[in-house]
Amino acid sequence: MSSQQKVLIIDDSAVALEWARVQLEAAGYLVVVRDEPLGSSLLVIRERPDLVLIDVNMPSLSGDELVALLKGHTRLHSARLVLYSAKAESELVKLTASSGADGYICKTSDPRLFIAKVRAALDSGAE
Repeated sequence: MSSQQKVLIIDDSAVALEWARVQLEAAGYLVVVRDEPLGSSLLVIRERPDLVLIDVNMPSLSGDELVALLKGHTRLHSARLVLYSAKAESELVKLTASSGADGYICKTSDPRLFIAKVRAALDSGAE
């Protein structure tokens, strides 16, 4: 990585949030975390992450609903919005299409696979 890329993780699970943060920081990414979806658009505007990993199952606002809201926000820059969930891949494919997300990453306990998926998501957004 030539310049440090920033990843924002939005997940209401403290365990999942911490695991992902540790893996991403170990791989050289700058990481910002948020444990609830409400107010996330302001954080995205302020932090300007390259990638936003958004958990699907959150109270008050689901990840796919949050993606749809973020996509409609005119002040957001070109962050990649990626659903991040333990849901079945077939369901994530549907949610990605219906929400307008830039992709999805299935939650895993394999750090190498997780980092490879994050890199792929970032690379697919490079112009």
